Amino acid sequence: MKSLFITSYRFAILITFILSFSTTIAQKPNLPTSYEQLTLKSSPFQVADSYLSRHDIIFQAPTDLEAEGFPMGNGNLGGMIWNHDNGIEIQINKNDLWSAPIPEERDMSILKHAARLKIDFGVPVFSWIHLGDFTGRLSLSNGEVSYKATSGFASTQINTWLAHGKNVWVIECKNLPFKDFTTDKLTTTISLERIGSRAFTGWYGGGFPKNEKISIGKANTTVKGGDLIIHENTDGLDFVVACRIIDTHSKQTIIGRHRGELKTDSPELTILVSVVTSKESNRPERDAIALLDGVEKQTIANLKQEKDKWYQKFWSNSFVKLGNDYLENIYYMRRYLMAAGSQGPYPIAFNGGLWRWNRDVINWGTPHHWNTQQQYWGLAAQNDLQLMSPYINTYLKMTPYLEALAKEKGGGDNAILLTEAHDFDGNQASKDWGPMAKSYTQASQVAQWFWDYYQFTGDIDFLREDAYPFMKKASNFYLNKLQWDKQKKQYSLISTLYESESIKKAKNVLSDRVAIEALFRNCISVAKQLKMDKDKIREWQHVIDNLWPIGYETDANCEELPTAAEAYFTENRYTPFNWAVGGAPAFPTGLIGIDDSESRLGKAVINFIKCNGMVNAHYPTPIVAARMGMGDEALTYLLNGIKEHQNFPQGLLTNVTGYPHNIYNLKSVHDLIGGYKIRSKPFFQMGMEPISDYATTVNEMLLQSNEGKIRVFPAIPSSWKDSSDVAFTLRARGAFMVSSYMDKQGDISQVGIKSLKGNTCKLQNPWPGKKVVVYSNNELVKTKNQAGDVISFTTKADREYSVRLAGASVDFEKIIYDSEPNERPKKLGQRTLGKISGWNKDF
Repeated sequence: MKSLFITSYRFAILITFILSFSTTIAQKPNLPTSYEQLTLKSSPFQVADSYLSRHDIIFQAPTDLEAEGFPMGNGNLGGMIWNHDNGIEIQINKNDLWSAPIPEERDMSILKHAARLKIDFGVPVFSWIHLGDFTGRLSLSNGEVSYKATSGFASTQINTWLAHGKNVWVIECKNLPFKDFTTDKLTTTISLERIGSRAFTGWYGGGFPKNEKISIGKANTTVKGGDLIIHENTDGLDFVVACRIIDTHSKQTIIGRHRGELKTDSPELTILVSVVTSKESNRPERDAIALLDGVEKQTIANLKQEKDKWYQKFWSNSFVKLGNDYLENIYYMRRYLMAAGSQGPYPIAFNGGLWRWNRDVINWGTPHHWNTQQQYWGLAAQNDLQLMSPYINTYLKMTPYLEALAKEKGGGDNAILLTEAHDFDGNQASKDWGPMAKSYTQASQVAQWFWDYYQFTGDIDFLREDAYPFMKKASNFYLNKLQWDKQKKQYSLISTLYESESIKKAKNVLSDRVAIEALFRNCISVAKQLKMDKDKIREWQHVIDNLWPIGYETDANCEELPTAAEAYFTENRYTPFNWAVGGAPAFPTGLIGIDDSESRLGKAVINFIKCNGMVNAHYPTPIVAARMGMGDEALTYLLNGIKEHQNFPQGLLTNVTGYPHNIYNLKSVHDLIGGYKIRSKPFFQMGMEPISDYATTVNEMLLQSNEGKIRVFPAIPSSWKDSSDVAFTLRARGAFMVSSYMDKQGDISQVGIKSLKGNTCKLQNPWPGKKVVVYSNNELVKTKNQAGDVISFTTKADREYSVRLAGASVDFEKIIYDSEPNERPKKLGQRTLGKISGWNKDF
């Protein structure tokens, strides 16, 4: 489909890609995507199924804007649902609706929407001025949204959810009119439409298409049996949306090519919507109808039970209990969103994911690597490795394109280079974009998450067949680009810092320096484990030993900090605060951690954390704070970040720091970049970057395994130790599940560990300096005391181990975490999770 718009670069590699495509697909790793129920007998606590209901998002008033809608999804199909006066509206989106490049949209591939569904009950059942009571509820625990309202006209209930593993959206409605209002039946109208729009990819940078007809689409609406069918074939996309009302009679009407309606007088009805694309089927219309037939045959009750069982297994796989309920709610919202959006063929689109509400508006059209990877930070630790599959598979399939680009940019053969901006079909959009043309860290960072996936899973086949070849190719690019400085007898490099836009090139940039060392160290570890590539090991080690040294600079307020670059070719300068590069040695590279706190580099990174104070949607500063054991600072960053970025009441965050906060001023006009003023409302969007940043920070505060050992509660804020118990069940490197509890006095009763692969477990003593005992099946396990107060013991696969303070009672009663469903909005400063009614006196 994209061949119509092939650039000279893509033409040069098209034949290579075609020849290798079938091989690439065949070699796609068989990564697990399903969840099994997790039960840890060694955990010091139990979690009741009711616990997560404390984090239901409650609206006491209908939505005022589409942007307030509830996000929903089954990982592939999803969207936003919101209220209008007479009912609800849903924008239906899908993971694989990436268009061919659109010349008028800067030759970008755009993630298009599938359709919009609108239910109109004929009277203003959700009009605020007509309401007696109203509750909108997003239940994270089972992925359902419900609305209940009593108005002057009717009693109205809606419950909606998506089938798991089937791209079908279910909307159950009951609208009972009051007899004193009308004795007639109310007619409910369900409209399904597909009207595309310009994407406005330039956003605040301008450059919008002048032609208002761009991407409106070529939809064709038909009626087949009792179904409304919309077939869209535009911009290289070919897909079908089918809509059906079941268990009641309905009348179908075609309004035009882009829209059809179903009408019914029944007060109770169930609506089904399915979406099938040509990427999934060579007969999408047939299969979209077949999905609806299958749901009817299975029955709604059985389909819902199937969905509920999946969610039960999903939520059992990890757990956190924090000293701040609001932050805990945000954490679980992130986990819910990743489950709702990252089970399709492509990674989540960073700028809105499946939860965009303004037709095809997508403020950045081309995926950016930094933002995309940011969404996948921390998934391994929270035991959601299944949700990493779209990310891993996509970049493995792109390898032929990355090889061609590396060769074009002087990286030689058997090497890869990934540009910052690219689409998921291989087009490397920013390969010639000013400073981005010399941004080299992207492939090494993808390789880092491949390595992480192995460390957390122990999947040796994935390591050998997929991760290690990718890692080696990423290292080969650097090996070919590094220059030997004969005078200094060290390697140097001309590049740029991540995607910084002000400097086209600099010498010996910190982002590349730490990326190279981390990548080469990881490659050495793999090669030694696989007992291969002895010559490469020597080559990698020689580079590590002779890389340019990390520089330092003294700041009047911050003391010594890592230097962002050694030399420049312009008057512009980076600072250690650009993209939080001053913390990069700790994260994302993982070169240092708590054990390095007293080293020169460790102290400089700690100074960076203490001095920075700036919360940015794209900067991992809070993660760095937690990684260095700075719990109080990490919490400050987290709370400040939520206050800065959570502009939406359902818990979604904006992905731009400095976003206009007066979101409810619909005439708001802002000068966002100096001299170019735009109306704000059409361009509001959410983003997964900050919420992923903050959830990853929480993981690092509770459990770390980045220094060759496991640490429990490494960065707990002092305020939590004095006010609340803290608990977690998370995953550690070495393929261990770890569960522990800390009471209000900061005391730890037990650490439960399940060994998934039978590796040796190394644990930083949770009771520093005191004797520790380990039991498995009530038998004492032999342990070794290693340097640094580390306890080591041999494990067996699928066995659990209880780690306790010697002499502590073995008969303590397990804590049970349960809860009642949340019934009201929550507040954090000026931010609200939920929506108040407008007449609450106690909020």
